Amino acid sequence: MKKIGVFIILLTLIIVLSFSVLSIKITGETVTGKAASRPTNISISILPAVPTLNLIKPRNETYLTNTSIPLQYEVSNAEKGWYNLEGGENITITSLTSPIYFNTSQGSHTLYLYANNTAGETTKNITFTVNSTRFIIIDDEYEKEEDEYEDKGEMRRNEKKGSSTEFLDYTYEEIQNLTGITLENDYGKIFFNRAINITNDSLPTDNILNLNNNTNISLNRIELNSTALPNFNTSATLWLYNLTFSNPRILRNGEVCPSTICIKESYSSGILKFNVTSFSVYSAEETPVTLPAAPPTGGGGGRGIGFEVTPKKIEVRMKQGKVFKTILKIKNLGKSPQNFTINKAGLEDFLIIKEKEIILNPGEEKEINLIFIASTASTHTGKLIISIKGAKKEIPILLEVKSRILLFDVILKIPPKYKNIQANESLTFDVRIFDLGEMGKTNLSLEYYIKDFKGGTIVKEKENITIETQVSFSKTLRLPKDIPDGQYLAGVDVKYDISLSTASDTFNVGKPKIKFYIIYLLGIGILFIIIIGVILILRYYTKRLGEITTKYTQEMKEIEGRIKKGHIKMKEANKMINRLNAKSFLLTKAFEKGYIKKESYEKSRKRINKIKRELKKKYL
Repeated sequence: MKKIGVFIILLTLIIVLSFSVLSIKITGETVTGKAASRPTNISISILPAVPTLNLIKPRNETYLTNTSIPLQYEVSNAEKGWYNLEGGENITITSLTSPIYFNTSQGSHTLYLYANNTAGETTKNITFTVNSTRFIIIDDEYEKEEDEYEDKGEMRRNEKKGSSTEFLDYTYEEIQNLTGITLENDYGKIFFNRAINITNDSLPTDNILNLNNNTNISLNRIELNSTALPNFNTSATLWLYNLTFSNPRILRNGEVCPSTICIKESYSSGILKFNVTSFSVYSAEETPVTLPAAPPTGGGGGRGIGFEVTPKKIEVRMKQGKVFKTILKIKNLGKSPQNFTINKAGLEDFLIIKEKEIILNPGEEKEINLIFIASTASTHTGKLIISIKGAKKEIPILLEVKSRILLFDVILKIPPKYKNIQANESLTFDVRIFDLGEMGKTNLSLEYYIKDFKGGTIVKEKENITIETQVSFSKTLRLPKDIPDGQYLAGVDVKYDISLSTASDTFNVGKPKIKFYIIYLLGIGILFIIIIGVILILRYYTKRLGEITTKYTQEMKEIEGRIKKGHIKMKEANKMINRLNAKSFLLTKAFEKGYIKKESYEKSRKRINKIKRELKKKYL
């Protein structure tokens, strides 16, 4: 009974309190017992949601530079935002939609990002690392200015040539699976079609990618050393610029590239675009016009002989202690079976040939395996001699072997005017040596030499030099009076302790075969043609330059106007940047030829670079 009584009392109190609350909500007054109506003002407020915030960059990874690190995020319902590093000074984000870049020091950092509104505040944070020496990418050939810090073991940002990849936009983790890698300069471009781990070259433990030494984009030539960069030996799209052919065809190692390796896409305005499956040396030549075959004549028949060997020249660059395998193809072009012998001259300790004699039927082709063993560091020469009864062919071989530990590296180039010289003349070549190991001021031992392709040394000379970071100079060697005509190699070995680096280039020795008066008359005729051509070209370019300058000036005004208005798509921004690069190239050529003054040139260049920076900053 007591429980029932307590329940009734509690129920009564709940009913009374409910009616009291209802009376206050309806009229704001006490209930009088009579129905009544009167107007009441009711306001309904919807409180905003707390901001949502997603921090995209930086990542919890290692950045290779401490400048211009991107801060990217997604935010909604925010009225303002700010960030700081390690809880330090807050930096206000003036625009929640614009990209942000910040600088910091080396080492580990934690970034805090904030967004708030009247409903509350949202915070995100990320810890990342900056280590400018974690991995070094030497790519001055694709930058507008040489980066001296790369040779010192540290990378810094520098404006790229064309659409070349800015590797510093990516973390160390990202460059191990990087897509869309592009290398471009004034002579051509490489676009790699597959993702590449750029840290996994032939010597991944040195944490260096040297694109300067192992790639070459020059006039009508694209080359990649697939031995040093096996990770880059993949399918790619190539462009050769500034060609003058009417109908070019693609060459691989100086030979016509088969359709299984090269596919031509287009040729227009001197630009050849094609795809390749792997890397070697690519160039182009005019496609020869095939003349109709002459009708057969009477007479007795003979047994046809002949054969084809590819490649025509073999160049191998490798580290000491490594083994490299390649193939030599021999094809019987004759009308009967042929017995081939394969011999070598020189390279006895470096080259192994398993098959030294083969028999090929008419039209049959066979691959011969060649195995190179890098036992001694230096540049070695030799040749293969492929023979049949009544004919033989020689294939020159160049083998560059560098030591396992490399503290210094070297480049040797022979200028074009010394590529063809005579006996008893002087050969001059350019040498550049640079420090890879931050050794400081160091004494180096240098050995220069000229070798033939039989493995013999014609000239040898030694000297010692002192280097601090890098050094460039020219060296001259005198050829003997009795040196035979033919192809030779000039090389240099740079030795320090157990480190030995080597570099070389080839040249030809040959005596003039045309009489002097023929050369004189030919020279006069060529000189006259050149003078007339120069006059016509100057008139054409002067007129053309005015037309193009007017066109590009208007185009830059249009681009600047569109940047102010906004709403430019990424693809369109890339096209604009390419057009501006073309304008920059034109300006440089016009300035070098004296068509425009320095003041006008520098003003236009600054304007172009400013527009490009705005396009990259806002749309890329």
